[in-house]
Amino acid sequence: MSAEEINEDDEIQVISLEDEHGENHDFEIIDMITDNGNEYYALLPYFENPEELDDKADDTMEVIIMKLSKQGEEEVLESIEDEEEYNRIADIFDDRLAQDSTEQE
Repeated sequence: MSAEEINEDDEIQVISLEDEHGENHDFEIIDMITDNGNEYYALLPYFENPEELDDKADDTMEVIIMKLSKQGEEEVLESIEDEEEYNRIADIFDDRLAQDSTEQE
């Protein structure tokens, strides 16, 4: 998926990604980490209109983890193909997100 743009609106960072079919989808960046020199992003589907969220919440409200890589001069976010790498990064994000939620209580 290629990253088209990142918009910052207050504290919400939204990125528009183009999928393999050329369709754009918006995601909120909920966290970012660097591990072993690589950047990883935790994303949630973003809906500007709350009514869209209600209609799609069951199907789309799963955290998506992607890795930043370079393809020539372009930076792209891609799926993590290696299962061990994915599990390691997912555990880090799980710990960080759990810590954030307990701090907010």
